[in-house]
Amino acid sequence: MLVVKGSGLDAVRSVAFGVTVSRRMTHVNDSILRVTVPAHPAGSVHVRVRTGTADSSSTARDVYRFTKPPADLQWSKASRIDPDRGALAAVACGSATSCITVERSISGRARLIHFGDGSVAAVSPAKTVGRALACGRPDYCLAGSPSAAWLWTGGSWHGPRSLGGANYDGPASCAPGTAMCMFLGRSGALVHIGGTWHAVAYPRGAHYSSVSCATATFCEALGAGMAGRFDGTGWHNESGAPQNDVESVSCTARTFCLASTYDQLVAYDGTAWQPPNDELWVENVAAVSCRSTTSCLLSEFGGPSGVFDGTSVHATVIPGAGNSIAACVPGSVCVAVDDLGQAYRFNGQTWTRPETVTAAAGYLTDVSCTKPHFCVAVDAHGLALRYSSGTWLKPTRIDARNRLVAVSCTPEHVCVAVDAVRDHASSGAPSGGRAVRYADGHWSKPVEIDSGHTLTDVSCISATYCVAVDDGGRAITMRGSRWSAPKQVMHDGDLQTIDCTSPRFCLAGGFRGAARWDGTSWHRERTTYLSDIDCLSPSFCAAGGSSGITFRHNGVWSRGEGTDYYDSAYISCLNRRQCFGYVLGGDGDPFDSVWDGDAERYRFDQGDDPSCVPTAGFCMTVNWDSASIGRA
Repeated sequence: MLVVKGSGLDAVRSVAFGVTVSRRMTHVNDSILRVTVPAHPAGSVHVRVRTGTADSSSTARDVYRFTKPPADLQWSKASRIDPDRGALAAVACGSATSCITVERSISGRARLIHFGDGSVAAVSPAKTVGRALACGRPDYCLAGSPSAAWLWTGGSWHGPRSLGGANYDGPASCAPGTAMCMFLGRSGALVHIGGTWHAVAYPRGAHYSSVSCATATFCEALGAGMAGRFDGTGWHNESGAPQNDVESVSCTARTFCLASTYDQLVAYDGTAWQPPNDELWVENVAAVSCRSTTSCLLSEFGGPSGVFDGTSVHATVIPGAGNSIAACVPGSVCVAVDDLGQAYRFNGQTWTRPETVTAAAGYLTDVSCTKPHFCVAVDAHGLALRYSSGTWLKPTRIDARNRLVAVSCTPEHVCVAVDAVRDHASSGAPSGGRAVRYADGHWSKPVEIDSGHTLTDVSCISATYCVAVDDGGRAITMRGSRWSAPKQVMHDGDLQTIDCTSPRFCLAGGFRGAARWDGTSWHRERTTYLSDIDCLSPSFCAAGGSSGITFRHNGVWSRGEGTDYYDSAYISCLNRRQCFGYVLGGDGDPFDSVWDGDAERYRFDQGDDPSCVPTAGFCMTVNWDSASIGRA
């Protein structure tokens, strides 16, 4: 990340490094720009800022020097290691030649993989062990779920060991070269050392979300505004913790740790946390893994993106990989695995073209994705289309009477679509308000769930819980397989959109603002007109509406910084800093954009209504009869 300082920078539309234009920049204010440095051959170039009519003049002070990354900062070719072609979600290495990888499934299946002379091979059968994963030595690894733990010792898995009802749902970390590992929990850590398990409580009031152990007597854990050090027997509070949420931390010694927040790297020198370089900014770094103080691998949600060398970041991308995740061995190599079942060894965002998916005269009205290989779209002629592993399947007519207006799918591959009256003005038009459910590869017959009003949206969080809303300000809830009677939510307006994250949190919006469901009752929240809502959690929602893009942080609504557009029709978020949407400009012309946390917008190929899978860095958009795929 390069920081450009000057004056009048609000007028800058792009920044060029020689002839290469940066794909991303952020206006901090009229005097500061943060610019992502693009990939470029080694050599010196002039950095020029561009307004709508002119470029800045080249001077000796604007020269930027690209250096060639060291020879060892290269990825190997992919080697397929999972015969089931499962998506690999985590990897941990006990040495440069021995790693454990876990499939991306609810339970998680682990395999031992071995790196030989230029080859990669799976050398153990799959074993269900859960998703948390860490290794200290080639013969010592820890894996687990919130309620059980497994140990890899003596060339095989041992367990499960019940955790006694305690919820250790955080990450795991092992001290390199030792037989000491730990899980983070909600109120303490579960430590395995000396062949036995120990529950070690946090200091009062502390809660940590990331941890890294450099030795058996030094682990650093971080939470929002909290830092704690484990000395082998207990936890101790530390001052100067990063105030923002910490995504990941990696320690190689008592005097060096590197952590990532949503927009910055912070380093620990044994006494305090601080940015290693005031001019260095990063975005969307989901994981940090260090092999030394001058070589840390940074991973975005889609996979490895850069290497931090102590002062700056070099770009690194795995060519042709799917969504991947990586881990480094201190003093040795880094290894990545991806959702194509491939593994890579490391020595040291583009959109597809729109693909026509329906030949119907109508247009696609909504799409819902739960995984990069599973999406369902619906159209105005009652057709549903399923996207499976890179291919759109033949459309299925699921509603012979009305247009389908919304669809919502769950991780269990259960979807619910709702319809609306095809033509309000036509005499004797059939009533809308019907729901159609997809399960086990088949669509049910439409079931009437609302009469007298038109359904506008639906949100499902599981196979047995959905909420639909209508233009009469009412909500209808599906529990199990039964729909409730409509519940009046807005007495003075309609509802156009809803998004739920659990049976205890839904947010609905319409012409008169928003309403929140707390699991028992609905509560009004005063905002402007909302046309689309996407919630990543109860503490963060993004919405499109008459004020452009607005956000709800911990119950407080605010307008997106710098959003100077009259209307934002649709929105879907990958994370708190990256939301894709379809907006209407001040002149009434529609175009597609992405909001990156500071109101920067970037076009992507046509797509009106996006659906993103935050955990996979994947988005799908539909526009009339076409669809586009994007990976962050």
